[in-house]
Amino acid sequence: MSLYITAQLVGFLGFLLLSSAPYLKTKDNNVRVEIVACIFLALQWHMLAQPSLVVINVINITLSIGALSVKDSKLIDKSLPLFYPISLLAILWFSKGTVVDALALIGVFSLITSKRAKDMRTFRSQAMLACLAFTSSGILAQSIPAVIFGVIRFSLHSYRLSEITWQTKPPFAYIPIFKHKILRTH
Repeated sequence: MSLYITAQLVGFLGFLLLSSAPYLKTKDNNVRVEIVACIFLALQWHMLAQPSLVVINVINITLSIGALSVKDSKLIDKSLPLFYPISLLAILWFSKGTVVDALALIGVFSLITSKRAKDMRTFRSQAMLACLAFTSSGILAQSIPAVIFGVIRFSLHSYRLSEITWQTKPPFAYIPIFKHKILRTH
């Protein structure tokens, strides 16, 4: 079996694990499965010769281990901003100067920002940006599972964002012609 096919299989396993994590009953089990999934994904990116994407998974593993070890959410919130310069330096260190590296940086910054979000609208929009960056990276790195799961995750975040948005305003409220008719109530 070729290295490329092995990388695709390892990637599918990693993304399946990552997709199953939210269905676990406890946050700790969720985070443990995410750690194992990120190990598989880091291995896939290593096989596809994408060191900046390996770094992202190592950063995600570090964040997850921190979430398991530290039960004080305020401490975690205070430490998250440190991951911006750490991610930048790590990706620049391992960068090959490609578009994938730039997309990885956008993706990891959006991922960190989504973890820091205080409301669901910000969380979903930042998660969508991260999905878009990582899916684009997957296309350029020729990772079939990254593209498939990226499109699915982007679609789910987009759907959930539209639900949140429509709860606060009706769908037609965004169209200027209907704006005045909907908001006027005599």
